[in-house]
Amino acid sequence: TFSVKDTGIGIPQERQAAVFEEFTQADSGVAITYGGTGLGLSIARSLVEQMGGVLQLRSQPGHGAEFFFTLNLPVASLESIGAQGQDEGKTIIPKLVCKRPVRVLLVEDNEFNQAVAQQTIAAICPEITLEVLDNGEEAIKRAKIEAFDLVLTDLQMPGIDGYETARRLRLSNFGGPIVALTASAARTEEPKCLEAGMQEMLLKPIAPAEMAGLLLRYIPGKLVEATQSEAIEDASNQDTPIPPALLHYAGENPTVARQLLGIIQTELSEHLTAIRQLRSVLDDDVIRKRVHKMRPQLMALGLEEYRTLLDEIEQSTQADAEFWANVRNLESVLEKTLSEI
Repeated sequence: TFSVKDTGIGIPQERQAAVFEEFTQADSGVAITYGGTGLGLSIARSLVEQMGGVLQLRSQPGHGAEFFFTLNLPVASLESIGAQGQDEGKTIIPKLVCKRPVRVLLVEDNEFNQAVAQQTIAAICPEITLEVLDNGEEAIKRAKIEAFDLVLTDLQMPGIDGYETARRLRLSNFGGPIVALTASAARTEEPKCLEAGMQEMLLKPIAPAEMAGLLLRYIPGKLVEATQSEAIEDASNQDTPIPPALLHYAGENPTVARQLLGIIQTELSEHLTAIRQLRSVLDDDVIRKRVHKMRPQLMALGLEEYRTLLDEIEQSTQADAEFWANVRNLESVLEKTLSEI
């Protein structure tokens, strides 16, 4: 039996059945205050049911809530455990095949994010033609004269941002799917993406398996899964300074991973210099923008332990003593990271 309890606001009896429905929350103000789309419980219930269980709820208003389920699962045999161990040290790279030519437009102004997307798509399906542009204006012009099966766009860019890019693409009669790529962990941006004409929002950097799923969802008629995925030896076990997380985003290609590492080193150095200067003149707005842009690099290095620090800086609403303390902590993180790569 698995159980998750909280001490929050609780859920009234008449709303308890509804919270398991898609895009539903017990209180409409929750999404505004805390974020979220109302999909988590629906997905969790479906997964539990697929394993033969039932996700249940006990709650009273003002006394928190408890979600729980029970599963009857077989005990693994020693033989099955041994068979699974044979695949240790390998990463499965999804492989897709183009039944017809596929063209994808990436609108992204960050060199590192461009490189990750290019390498990821190339590792999944080298037949895909990927066009890379660094601003929304050029993307709109290109989409008017060339046909694209999918547009991937960053949200924060110089000139017009990703939202306006999507709106103008729709006004110019682009009917294909548009997917937002963002470094922001705030899911409250997703409704804005949908309103602008996008299909969904994904966090950067995108791992190969997530990218393959994205391509299959939005280009189903032209792409199919290969009969077998490619198992690649995990080079992170070799004598190499490449972080395992970065190697994964590089499609398990050490050469590409080292190229990405060089880009990360250059960009993080620039971010550190800029943040020091910005802190000296108390420019908190630009610091938040810098933090947003460096997030994918730190996550690609596997530095998940600093996600909360980045969130606190980027999502802060005032430049108080805590904000500047967090900025100084971030400077230390960048110094330590640069000394180790």
